[in-house]
Amino acid sequence: MSLVATLEALSAVSMQNQGISTSTQKLHYIWTYGPTAVFSVLAIFWSKVEYYTKVLPPWKLMSIKPQPAKYSLLLDYISPNQVFALWNSLCAKDYTVSVSILGSLLVIAATVVSTGLFVLQPLSVIRLGAMIDYHDEFSFSHFNSSLVDSVPLLLAVGLLSNLSIAAPPGTNQTYAVRSFNASEPLYGTLNS
Repeated sequence: MSLVATLEALSAVSMQNQGISTSTQKLHYIWTYGPTAVFSVLAIFWSKVEYYTKVLPPWKLMSIKPQPAKYSLLLDYISPNQVFALWNSLCAKDYTVSVSILGSLLVIAATVVSTGLFVLQPLSVIRLGAMIDYHDEFSFSHFNSSLVDSVPLLLAVGLLSNLSIAAPPGTNQTYAVRSFNASEPLYGTLNS
């Protein structure tokens, strides 16, 4: 029940804040496999609980009164797989064993599902009313092809080959953008 409540709370926070948190692509594996690691540790501790609830029923029944061999020496919930042990415990009305096996199956299912629980997605932020002033513009009106030499090519080769040449402002290896200022502060990061 606490896992369901946690998922509902995370969903409400995500809807209210347009996501749970901001992150980078470098942290992709932490967001993808971090919850899986948490559920794996939970599964380790839960397996101990499940084991002891499977071991104790014959001893509990024998402590009450003498039992036939079917309910004492031959009562085995550990050897069969979990589905058969669940069926046998339901037939024998050992509900503590049934609940522990169901809990173990839920932890296994949660471990598998948790890899898709957190997904990094780009988010479009719509902010109305912010004025953006451009400082320059792309203009090809004064372009003269006779003035073109090898300097831009050498600069591009230097940028693409990681020779530690800084890209000019407003450019990177893929895009060129106009420089601008916003009338209100923009929160987040702008990658140009």
